[in-house]
Amino acid sequence: TTAGTPPAPPARTPAGGPPAGSYVQVMAVRQADAENVRDGLRSNSLQAHIVQVDPNKDLYRVIVGPVNSQEEYNQTRNRLIDLGFKSSFRVKHPQ
Repeated sequence: TTAGTPPAPPARTPAGGPPAGSYVQVMAVRQADAENVRDGLRSNSLQAHIVQVDPNKDLYRVIVGPVNSQEEYNQTRNRLIDLGFKSSFRVKHPQ
């Protein structure tokens, strides 16, 4: 940040949200869409969560994990690709 500019706020999670760690981000969308995607991923036995990007915006990340190794990341990402989510990538939470 530059002098006089506050840092960006950290991503917020609902109470009981995901613990800190590495995740695979599936997408960032409006809350209603994020909840639908999260629920669909959970129905496919993936540990999906939503995290609000900015408290002033209706934008939520859909993340899966945590992933604790490169192998686990690769397995999760391949599973997401099989489900049609081809643009997923690794992120740290909280960011």
